[in-house]
Amino acid sequence: MAGCDGVFTADPRGGHELYGRNGKAIVRSRDHGLTWQVLTTLPANVRDLAYDPAHDRVYAAAEDQNLYQCDGPGYAPVNIHDRLPKDQHGDGFMTSTLAVDPTDPDVVYAGANGTGLFIRRSNGVARSLDGGHTWEALTDNPKYCPAGMTGGNMASALRVHPRTHELFVGTDCYGMWRFPAPARPHLTQRAAGKP
Repeated sequence: MAGCDGVFTADPRGGHELYGRNGKAIVRSRDHGLTWQVLTTLPANVRDLAYDPAHDRVYAAAEDQNLYQCDGPGYAPVNIHDRLPKDQHGDGFMTSTLAVDPTDPDVVYAGANGTGLFIRRSNGVARSLDGGHTWEALTDNPKYCPAGMTGGNMASALRVHPRTHELFVGTDCYGMWRFPAPARPHLTQRAAGKP
């Protein structure tokens, strides 16, 4: 495809636009991939994208291991890496993959995978319940992982099930993981048909 070298996600609402990359550029197609528009350019090549349709926001993981938030309509990248949890050694998050719950876009996930992650680290997967403002580590967190379980070290792919809201984590060396949906009362009410 001219102008795009990787497609990562689509807008689950509206016109079902496609979101991808062309090196450092975040690109969007509104014609099923025929043509691509550059939304913004990051300081490093894009590794993964997630789209928040409620806020017209793109989250981008880049090869510099930072997490960028790009809000429409201008999509200027803002580095929000410092919001992510540090590991048990005080080292920062190495963002590699992202996911947004398509039904509740305030729920955002980030996965870490990079140089030095072959050792067990306590910040392999993180979750935000407020649209990327605050984050909590899910990895090695006793609230989400049984004793002795890591819960997603070396995360290489994150995806959210659109109906169950469960997070699925693919890793390089630590298997596949499934995290339950967060407690979100408004989603329970919506599923029951209540306003």
